Amino acid sequence: MEVVLKVTPHLLQGIYLTIYLSIAGMALSLGVGFIGGMIRSARVPLLSPFLGAYVAFVRGTPFLLVIFIMYYVLPAFGLRLGALSAGVLGLIVHEGAYMTEIVKGGIDAVDRGQDEAAKALGLTYMQKMRHVILPQAVRLILPPLAGQFVLLVKATSVVSLIGITEVTRVGQQLTQRGEHTFITFGMVALFYFLVCYPLVKFSDRMERRLSKWIETV
Repeated sequence: MEVVLKVTPHLLQGIYLTIYLSIAGMALSLGVGFIGGMIRSARVPLLSPFLGAYVAFVRGTPFLLVIFIMYYVLPAFGLRLGALSAGVLGLIVHEGAYMTEIVKGGIDAVDRGQDEAAKALGLTYMQKMRHVILPQAVRLILPPLAGQFVLLVKATSVVSLIGITEVTRVGQQLTQRGEHTFITFGMVALFYFLVCYPLVKFSDRMERRLSKWIETV
C-alpha cells in the first residue's frame, strides 16, 4: 500500500497526458477519416489516388517510424515540432489512415439503391451524404471505429520514445528510480485496462446489434 500511495501522484500526471493524447488523436483522426473516406468513396480525381497512396504507406509502416518522421525528419524541412505536437500529429496521421478505410468501407457498403434514390430526388452530394448515406454508414462503421480507438489508446505508449511522459514513460521512470516494478507497471496496466475494456465491450455490443440489423434488412 505504501508503494501505491507513493507512485500514484506521479502516475496521475502521466495518465492525464495519456488521456489528452487519446482524446486529441481520436477527435482529429476521426475528422481525417470521415473526410478522407468520403473522398475515397467518391473517387475524386487526384485527391483519391493521393489518399490511396497515403493509406497504403501508413498501413505498411510501423507507427514508431511515423513518430520518428514527425519528430526527427520534419525539422530537416524546416518544420520543427515539440515532442507533444509531434506525438499528436503522428497519432492523427497513423490512425487517420485506418479510419479513412473504415469510413470508406462503411459508405461503400450502403445499398447503391439509396444513392440512386437520393440522386432521383435531386439532392446535392452533401445533402445525400448527410441525410441518406452517412446515417446508414454510421451503423456499419461504429464497431470497427471503437476497435480502432482501443488501438489508438494503446498506441499512445509508443510516443514515450520521443520523450513524452505519458503513463508508460512515467512507470518506466519510477522503476528506474527504484520503485517496485510489479506494482508500478501493474497500475499502468490497470489504467489501460479500465480505459480499453469498456471500448472493447462497446465494440462487441455494436457488432451484435449490427448483425441483427443486417438480418432484418
